[in-house]
Parts: sequence; structure tokens; C-alpha cells
Amino acid sequence: MFFAGEAEIAAVTAAVKEFVTKQDVAGVVTLVATPEKVVHFSAVGHADVGASKPMALDTIFWIASMTKPVTASAILMLQDEGKLSVDDPVEKYVPELGGLKTAAGVAGKLTIRHLMTHTSGLAEASNDEAKAAKTLAELIPHFAKRPLQFEPGAKWQYCQSGINTMGRIVEIVSGMAFQDFLQKRFFEPLGMKDTTFYPAADQRPRLVTAYKAAEGKLTVTPPMAIFDPTRSDRFPAANGGLYSTAGDYAKFCQMILNNGSFGGKKYI
Repeated sequence: MFFAGEAEIAAVTAAVKEFVTKQDVAGVVTLVATPEKVVHFSAVGHADVGASKPMALDTIFWIASMTKPVTASAILMLQDEGKLSVDDPVEKYVPELGGLKTAAGVAGKLTIRHLMTHTSGLAEASNDEAKAAKTLAELIPHFAKRPLQFEPGAKWQYCQSGINTMGRIVEIVSGMAFQDFLQKRFFEPLGMKDTTFYPAADQRPRLVTAYKAAEGKLTVTPPMAIFDPTRSDRFPAANGGLYSTAGDYAKFCQMILNNGSFGGKKYI
């Protein structure tokens, strides 16, 4: 079996307990896996300090930018199927992003590879614009109307709009909503039952409470509106919107470690 859920490396648990004791974090779930099996899996501290709720192995976390590798894998899956190439121009799939120029008037030849490698130069949507967007299609025009920050490929700059554009390309090429594509092609076959953009009512009690460490104490930090787990009227943020458990995400990572295969099935 790829997932045992019983093993524990005492030194790993002891190390993270120190962070809990110092109140750097409220609690931690740690998991260590090889391509073949899980060799460590433990939970320490609290998922909710105020409620004295202990951290559990199946606690659900907002995994933020660990969504990005999943989005990239979806693009590579479609490339494997001959439905796109990472060297295709982005405007082939998202016409709104054709003809973009820098503020100095330099035209940019934007490719999917640029999106994947944070070298696109795309501008970002504002917080208010992202909050108002209910779909990826609604989000795109907000940064499409702004000039490129630099010519694509000229330099590296962390870019959320580029990754969200990748999610939109998956929708256009597959004919499925981004969240549905991931559910059908990755989460269901991998057995990632607690990985979703929109935690269901029966999953929400297992959501961890987020804290910020400041001045020697932990302060509850509410989620940003575009990642609020109680909202279903928000776009599936390909850049960082997924919620998951350590056990679920380990399956995805083992698939990557196994050159795109898991449990006898080839994904990418």
C-alpha cells in the first residue's frame, strides 16, 4: 500500500513540538513519504486553541500555493493528450490576452510556458476585483486590461494571474469547470476525498483555525475573501484555492515521485 498512516519518526514529532511549545504555531501535521509508502505521519498541538480542539491526522488545511503544482499537472496532462502544448501562445485559448504590451509599448509573445514559470509579466487583479469574480472567466479581464509589467521571458516574477490563466485554459481545452476537471482526473482516482476548493458542510468542522504569530502569542487570522471556505460564490483559484489534508496531498506527491503514476494508474 502507498499509504499506511501508522508510522512515526519520533525525531520529527519532537522537532515540531518545539514550535508548538514556543507558540510559533498552534499545531502541526507532518507526513514523510517515499515513492512507495508513508514513513511518518503525526499530529501535534491544536487545530483550534480556543476550543481546545487537538490537531488530528485528517485536519483540513487551506494549502494555498501548493495548489499550483496541481494546476501545472492538469496542464501537463492535457499536453500528454495532445490537446495543447506549453509552447502554445496563450491567446490561442484566451483571446483577451492577445496583443498585450508593456507600458513602454513593447509587445509580448505570451506562451503557456511563461505562465507556468512565472515569467509572463502579467499584471494582477486588485483584491476587490478578485473578490467580485465568481469564475475564472470573470477574473481574466481584470488583468487583461493592464499593461505587461515586462516583456514575457525577460525575467522571473511571482505571478498569481499567470497561474489562474492556466486554470482558465484547462477549462477552455477540456470543456469542464476547473474544479470539476481536477475532481474527475486527479482527486477521485487518487482517492483525495478531502481535497476541494469548496469544503462541504460535513468537512468544515475539520478545518484548522488559522493563526498568526505576533508578539509572542497566536492571533486568529480570518481567511481572505477569495479563499473563504464558507463561500461557494468564488472562482476556483488555480493559484492557491485548494483545501486538503496531509494524507490527501501525500498521494498527489507520491504520484509525482513515481513519475506520474500512482496505484497502477498513469496520470502524467
